[in-house]
Amino acid sequence: MNHNIIDVETARRGRFFRACVGLLAATGILVSGTPSMALEPGNNNVPLADSAADIYGDMEVLVSTSTSAAAQASITTSTDIDHILVVCSGTRRVSNVRLLFLSADIDLEVKSTDAARTSLGSSTLGGTQNESVSVPATHRAVIAKVYGFSGAVSSYNIGITCT
Repeated sequence: MNHNIIDVETARRGRFFRACVGLLAATGILVSGTPSMALEPGNNNVPLADSAADIYGDMEVLVSTSTSAAAQASITTSTDIDHILVVCSGTRRVSNVRLLFLSADIDLEVKSTDAARTSLGSSTLGGTQNESVSVPATHRAVIAKVYGFSGAVSSYNIGITCT
């Protein structure tokens, strides 16, 4: 079996899936009235976004068609890590990602969607303080990584601002 062919096909599926997400976001089809992260996978995999299966299987998607959006989610076990693809539709760009209504100490890291997954910022305030990361408004989509500090579990709301 030629592994180069598989790699090319995997890359094509990933680009196709990202283009579909972009199209759906731009037209508002991917957005519900009250988005929820209830079905976020519990596998803790870092979303590689190099295939449709990686994106679909490893993270939930939150799309905003306006200047802000929020959804509920939770860290349910001491080893749970949530990866959420945050997308601003149209010409808007992500300028802030935040965690609200924490019942325990959970932290937030915001990463780029490129292959390097470059960290754009993090917030580790401690306790039940809201976490917030402002990013340069140059990205239409970012990945929010949410995790409990020292095994903390908590429900939370994830909010985004698009400019």
